[in-house]
Amino acid sequence: MDTGVPLSVAVSVVGKRQNPELVRVAGAGKEKCCYFFWQGRNSTVSEKGTSALMTVELDEERGAQVQVQQGKEPPCFLQCFNGGMIVHSGRREEEEENAQNEWRLYCVRGEVPVEGHLLEVACHCSSLRSRASMILLSVNRAIIYLWHGCKAQPHTRDVGRTAACRIKEQ
Repeated sequence: MDTGVPLSVAVSVVGKRQNPELVRVAGAGKEKCCYFFWQGRNSTVSEKGTSALMTVELDEERGAQVQVQQGKEPPCFLQCFNGGMIVHSGRREEEEENAQNEWRLYCVRGEVPVEGHLLEVACHCSSLRSRASMILLSVNRAIIYLWHGCKAQPHTRDVGRTAACRIKEQ
């Protein structure tokens, strides 16, 4: 997932209202459209430009366009995936070449389960961190391990458990 990916999202916006009576009468606010385009850390300049152009082409409602860089995803973007975003390393073209690598290691990221996401790291013991939770996965063997570092915070452990359960269900 290192290339740009456009994603359309409808968001509800509430304007500033001073009078509490108006809030009850007017409702929750007007629905607006927003386009996120995610760009992986290793995206080329050409891929970044292509994702921005794709977003413009999708824009029928003249919604806001928000560039999201890998590692700097805002909570509202992560919530679109409901805790299910997974960033794999490499490129799609390389996926077949890496098929023989049976095990994949993911670092658990996020403060709360709905904003949780996984980032693939090198499948090596040097990738383990004492303050992190990690998921080791073998799709071929249908095996999943959840590992918590000795200093992992309780919220990190919760996000890791939630992510592991989601993968198990799939």
